[in-house]
Amino acid sequence: MRRLFVFSLLVIFPILNIHAAFGQGSNGSVGGIVQDTTNALIPGVTVTLTNTQTGVVDTRLTNDAGAYNLPSVPPGTYKISGGLSGFTPDNKDGLQVGTQAQLRVDFVLKVGAAAGTQVTVAVDVGNSQLRETSSSVGEVLTDERLRQLPVVGGNVLDLLSVLPGFRVSAGGPAFDTVGGLGLDSVNTTINGLSSNSVRQASQFVGYQIFTPTVINPDLVGEIRLILAPVDAELGRGNSQLQIQTRSGTNKYTGSVVWNIQNSAMDANSWSNNHTPTLANGVQVSNRTDPNWQNRNQITASYGGPIIKNKTFFFFLWDEQRVAGR
Repeated sequence: MRRLFVFSLLVIFPILNIHAAFGQGSNGSVGGIVQDTTNALIPGVTVTLTNTQTGVVDTRLTNDAGAYNLPSVPPGTYKISGGLSGFTPDNKDGLQVGTQAQLRVDFVLKVGAAAGTQVTVAVDVGNSQLRETSSSVGEVLTDERLRQLPVVGGNVLDLLSVLPGFRVSAGGPAFDTVGGLGLDSVNTTINGLSSNSVRQASQFVGYQIFTPTVINPDLVGEIRLILAPVDAELGRGNSQLQIQTRSGTNKYTGSVVWNIQNSAMDANSWSNNHTPTLANGVQVSNRTDPNWQNRNQITASYGGPIIKNKTFFFFLWDEQRVAGR
């Protein structure tokens, strides 16, 4: 039994490390400069970035030019501070770091502050001290916004249809386009790793996006919908859906969802109501009944800390049962 446990650890840990390595491809970055009130750059300032949900801390020092850079920051909500002896610490709360986001946060430290004095600023997206640089045109949806949206089919990939460049074709999903190109040009990535499958190309079998799985909203921590152009570091495709999965936090949380879609409760179409049903050439009904389908989607999720501020877990069970005729 002990040998089996050791072997399991040897197998699982490399998989976790590989997953973390791929996940870095979807991380954002935070950088900026630190100045005093005379606009003089200050070297040696300690800049601390703290994830408000997990408590994970990353620290950097400004260089001789007063600049700092945190190159790999997982998506989430953070607070960031800059401090140096003899200056008032400058704190900023509510910093949102998205998938592949490149944020600039500058600090201004005041000289000669009394001991224990701090300045805390709630960061607003429109604040001039916070700038996100990107060559792409798109939208970022957090997990909170996803829960508020009516994703009827339980698949976040359906959100592709809300992009401004999406066009529905009368010929069916196989001929839908995004930005003038077919849906096969859309690349879907999960934690920086492409999830596309050439076996389910939309132009051949009619799928909207050729990914082999349904992405449940409860699994998603953030989704970035890019219209154009695609980020060079990820490449491939005209448009992209960049998905970052959820992770555990310092708080134990969970949910259970049971979604039922029964077509027996749907109204019949106008055409069916005026089309009689025939059996062996004999009319048996003055209308045509639609096909019946009953879909049950059961989702259970739970996450929390294993070691507070260090290690976390997140579990999701998603089951679909479909019956019909």
